[in-house]
Amino acid sequence: MNEKYQKYINYITDDLEPPYSKNMDAYGLNDDEKKLILSKIYGKEINIRVTDGKYLTIEVLDYLGNRLYWESPTIWYKNKIDCKGNTTYQENNTGWWCKNEFNENGKAIYSENSDGFWVKRQFNDNNKMVYAEYSNGDITDRR
Repeated sequence: MNEKYQKYINYITDDLEPPYSKNMDAYGLNDDEKKLILSKIYGKEINIRVTDGKYLTIEVLDYLGNRLYWESPTIWYKNKIDCKGNTTYQENNTGWWCKNEFNENGKAIYSENSDGFWVKRQFNDNNKMVYAEYSNGDITDRR
């Protein structure tokens, strides 16, 4: 890849915001260039699946098949996935977001979202939930 082209790709990568596909179309990129730019955005090798049914959608998957990003003409959302396949963060085009924390066994111990909802959970040695406290004041206690 020549230096001028590399600078162009880096410029687009630095400039690009969701909705990715729609915004990449403004640059006139082909599918290989889109994949290259999305790989740079996500910092890893990814797969892109473009579905052209009734509506054009784009899906970005990591090497394990986890969905990192999805877009249609009217909505987009993106996920951050940890090394164990847990979704640690989600957001969409409406401004809604959700973040999650997991224990070493992959159980969600804390979740909160942009609506103000949160939940804290505790699990026993058998991975069964024994305690949960919710933002509305509800408590489940099986300790």
